Amino acid sequence: MKRESVFQTWQALERYITLCFSLDIHKKELSAQVINANLIQACAYNTYIETLSNKADTIFRYIKESDTAGFTFSYLAFIEQVAKKIHLKDKSVMLAIDYTKESFWGNVQGVDIFGVKKTDKGSGAFKFLTVSQVSSKIHAKIPLISIPVKMGHNKSHAISHCISLLSKCIGNIDVILFDREFYIKELLMTLNHQDLPYLIFVPKKKGEISDTLLDMIPGETLTKVHTFDVNIHKTVLHDQTTMMFLKAIFDGKTYEHYDWCFVTNLTDFDIEKPEFQAFFIPLQLQKLFIDGFDDIFLFLR
Repeated sequence: MKRESVFQTWQALERYITLCFSLDIHKKELSAQVINANLIQACAYNTYIETLSNKADTIFRYIKESDTAGFTFSYLAFIEQVAKKIHLKDKSVMLAIDYTKESFWGNVQGVDIFGVKKTDKGSGAFKFLTVSQVSSKIHAKIPLISIPVKMGHNKSHAISHCISLLSKCIGNIDVILFDREFYIKELLMTLNHQDLPYLIFVPKKKGEISDTLLDMIPGETLTKVHTFDVNIHKTVLHDQTTMMFLKAIFDGKTYEHYDWCFVTNLTDFDIEKPEFQAFFIPLQLQKLFIDGFDDIFLFLR
């Protein structure tokens, strides 16, 4: 690694830490240099800060007294600088939105910690809504923003908030990819009204979805207009989207056949068109894109 690159990275980390903790460089506080040195050392040895340093209590106090929004906007400021250098504002992007978790050990209390299954590590988990850029050319996710969420949070509001914060960094959005847990009527209506293109996988539960797929023949695709109602503040709102079914679609990379159902508001979406030919990401690469996306695929080459 070049010496100049290391120096620039270190400077970027110092600016990030300074903004996160709202440090005053004119006061005798724990400096960003000291905090970074402890964090990097802990990462290098894959251990806890208190194992290697006597500054752990002070760093933890800084974290406790800091506003979580400071961490979000500090990272966003860094992304804005990077976006300017690579002219991301002038490019069309494909986004993927999903939840990420960080394990927690201890007594699960309050609304900040989510309960986990007994098979999972830890007694609970912190949850973050993460927006990443994905590409068919780069087999890796590029996180653009991540915000902490609480139990009972409104997914539509959180997603709209993240997209609005990224508006200064990114250009036109080709499509936003969502996993099955985001198949929510309120979110569909929100994205429709904000004119945000999306593709959301639909859970293949018993009923209309499974019955429709059962009646289709292998290789067949079917498109339906899906109407739905949203009850908000004792008012029933009506909206619609496009629901698409794919029966026994063969993936040449995994040599498997899949049945898929998803909703989208892309009016010109046609799976038969060459520019919209669907192809699945190999299973071994899925976790490199978005953790938790069990059947995500790209439909734009």
